Amino acid sequence: PTAGTDGQTIKRNVTGTTQTATPTAPTGGSTSSTDNLTTTVSSPSIAVTIAGGQTDIISGGVGGNVVPGTVMRWTVTITNTGTASATNISSSNVNAHLTTNTVVASSFDIDADGNGTFEITGVGNGYNTGGITITVAGGTGIATVTFSSIAASVYRAYRYNVSVQ
Repeated sequence: PTAGTDGQTIKRNVTGTTQTATPTAPTGGSTSSTDNLTTTVSSPSIAVTIAGGQTDIISGGVGGNVVPGTVMRWTVTITNTGTASATNISSSNVNAHLTTNTVVASSFDIDADGNGTFEITGVGNGYNTGGITITVAGGTGIATVTFSSIAASVYRAYRYNVSVQ
């Protein structure tokens, strides 16, 4: 094939022929050369999972039910299942819950190295350190978390709290 997807190998033969001036071939013998080229395609492949909400009530729930004043936690995991690094990966919470609920300030925790531990805790809007940025748009409450790079076969995660109004 001339094109490929992640992990596919492309093999091509390239032949170059030297033009000859008749009637004498160039010095050195052969008038053509064939070379085998092998290229393995590497590309990122991103998967996103979201967990939490009503199943992860931090405070204020009544009998496991969400009522005004309830604080719920959402956890977002971004996994690069590809064979190359992914760059500038952004994730935003553009869910319907934002029409009546608000993101709790400084409630973001980040697993920056994909080891299962949220080593960066209690950060919020304006955070910009180590290739990770967080912005929360005023008025809409849309939170966007951007990772500058996620290596192949690695994940990053973040969680944040939302207050039900």
